Amino acid sequence: MIWTEKKNNINLTDIKDKLNAMYSSEHLGKNLCWTNKYGTFFKVFCFSENNRCFGIEYASNEDEARQGCFEDGDLFYIDDYSSLDDMVAAMRLEIDDSESDNKQRRN
Repeated sequence: MIWTEKKNNINLTDIKDKLNAMYSSEHLGKNLCWTNKYGTFFKVFCFSENNRCFGIEYASNEDEARQGCFEDGDLFYIDDYSSLDDMVAAMRLEIDDSESDNKQRRN
């Protein structure tokens, strides 16, 4: 199957499966959250009904994540990438760069 056909079948579960292989995860409140190497909590969500856009949101600490107090991160549009792996790699760059953002939120 070529990418133009595959991307029509991408869903949030596919992204979560890839993130589970890279980061530790746990359910906090109603959210499945991951933690990056700096201790920043984040979650992913589908921003559009047709699974074309996915987003990342961040919480400064476990209590905020448990309460559902997340701040916006970037949006990722599946059509902007040549594969799911490319999109997840772009997500990972943002996630792993969020340490400086987490420091700013704590101050």
